[in-house]
Amino acid sequence: MLPRTHRPAGSATALRTAACVIACTAIGCGDGKIATYPVTGKVLVDGRPAEGAMVILYPLEGELEFKKQRPFARTDAAGHFSLTTFIKGDGAPAGEYKVMITWQSPNSRVPAGVVGRDAFSNRYFNPEETPLKCMITEGENQLSAFELSTKQARNRAT
Repeated sequence: MLPRTHRPAGSATALRTAACVIACTAIGCGDGKIATYPVTGKVLVDGRPAEGAMVILYPLEGELEFKKQRPFARTDAAGHFSLTTFIKGDGAPAGEYKVMITWQSPNSRVPAGVVGRDAFSNRYFNPEETPLKCMITEGENQLSAFELSTKQARNRAT
């Protein structure tokens, strides 16, 4: 018969815990997501809330995982929005962004449910052309209102 090896009390538990930590690290336990921070803001068009505007952030620099993210939101009846990256309302990763906004005016003659023409003639929806920018920092972020005009877009389209 072989002699039993004596281990101090709790060593089996410590070994299992260490093995679990190593395994989790190796296979990526946890969500592995980039940290996000709450971001709220408002979109006004010609001084009035822009209900239903789509706001999308386009990262300007950073690691590949950061650059893949496109935090987004749709404005409510008061023009307010709360950004989402992974789950509703979780915000956006910290960094510098171009802000893209598209909006179909509720006064347009396009039937409900049909994608219509952007009220800004896509002026704010191309990341290379939009003049809108923002910086997201760690913690809560309240962005200054984006005050846009359809008059500028009409002049640009003609």
